[in-house]
Amino acid sequence: MASAGDNPSVSNTSPKEENEDEVEEFKEMLVEIEEWSKKEHELDEEIKSLKDALNKEPVVTDKDIMEELHKYNDIKDAAQVVIGSLARFEGVSVTELHKRYNLEMSDA
Repeated sequence: MASAGDNPSVSNTSPKEENEDEVEEFKEMLVEIEEWSKKEHELDEEIKSLKDALNKEPVVTDKDIMEELHKYNDIKDAAQVVIGSLARFEGVSVTELHKRYNLEMSDA
């Protein structure tokens, strides 16, 4: 005759032991849920912090960029006037001054 140990479908544990195992498993699940809830809260706080930081960053518009390019071009033009005046004063070419001061010759 076969015993309960020979048949895998028959449990060797008592109903009380099975209940205790289920209770322990349930407690472990509650701990895991609590850990995930804490992690979720931390991530929510990080998202809020990042959104706040993003909202504090200045927004650069196309108009701002165009204004800055206009300023840059005005300064560059003024520098070219100074270089041209210096070249005339020294009696050398503008190209020679660009080479002496390692300035780019491009118009870009």
